[in-house]
Amino acid sequence: MFWRTGQEMSIDKGQKYSVNPSFKITLLHPKYLFTWLGFGILFMLSFLPLNLQLNIGKLLGIFLHLVSPDRRKIAETNLKLCFPEKSNEEIRDLVLNNFKNIGIGTFEIALAWWSSDRKIRNLNITFKNKELFEKAEREGKGMLVLARHSTHIELDARLLCLDLNFGGMFKEQTNQVFNYLMIRSRNKYAQPVFTNHEGKIAINSVRDDVKLIYASDQDYGKEVSEFIPFYKIKAATVSLPAHLSKSGIKVALVDIRRERNGYVLEAFELPPCDNEYKFLLQMNQYYEKIISKAPEQFLWMHRRFKTRPSGEKSFYSKWKKRDRRRKKIRNKRN
Repeated sequence: MFWRTGQEMSIDKGQKYSVNPSFKITLLHPKYLFTWLGFGILFMLSFLPLNLQLNIGKLLGIFLHLVSPDRRKIAETNLKLCFPEKSNEEIRDLVLNNFKNIGIGTFEIALAWWSSDRKIRNLNITFKNKELFEKAEREGKGMLVLARHSTHIELDARLLCLDLNFGGMFKEQTNQVFNYLMIRSRNKYAQPVFTNHEGKIAINSVRDDVKLIYASDQDYGKEVSEFIPFYKIKAATVSLPAHLSKSGIKVALVDIRRERNGYVLEAFELPPCDNEYKFLLQMNQYYEKIISKAPEQFLWMHRRFKTRPSGEKSFYSKWKKRDRRRKKIRNKRN
């Protein structure tokens, strides 16, 4: 769930994004025309009745399903690995429903960024075990709050921050207009926020009194991970939550899902454990539990099992177009 901006916003590396980025004329460069146009249309559509927005989102998801063969294949591979008991037809249906939820998630971004607190409260929100966070806030204690990469992750953060204070972390995106709009919107409800290059600062904030939202359900590489079973498949699992728990910091996990009548939030405290492997194993098991409640609302299009133990072959096909694009971006930065 995490982005970092570039120089166009005059924010130095190491500065918290609690400070809003200033508007720069470079954001009006013609290369950003379609970004502005897309967000402008999304903003106008956000005034439509919510049910109509969600239905339009489903249609957008069907379109994305048709034009995104690589992402569709990744989602299908992940689901086959995690749910081997499902038939090919069930997997295909789940992939399509997943893309529909991604389309809906686009409108949930608009809901999170541009809606008033009053409109958010009208979403029929149920928050189970909310007192876990309320107690930490009363006592002024920090906490690592694990979230999943859901299709509505932007709205998840807004719902969490409605009555409580949470911080977060962000990863760089190449589109500066997206960063500009996202950071200004998130700063309205999440404080403080850090870049993925400010790990030490973020950790220190948790040691103080910040409840930091952190998604540890993706593959961040061998350097910061251990191989831990995830749906019985060895998966590179970031070890930071185990390290913080071992040092005495509370680690919680929050499940947020969309149901027919609204949104349900449920908080769990992960029992501390001195054994890193056992802690990460129980963390992944918690993730499996909440993901399996609504698998269509998880971002299966990411390569969760990208990093493999030495000698194991990749589960995924080569994505030549994406690799060429990323290489081009890296060359520009260098």
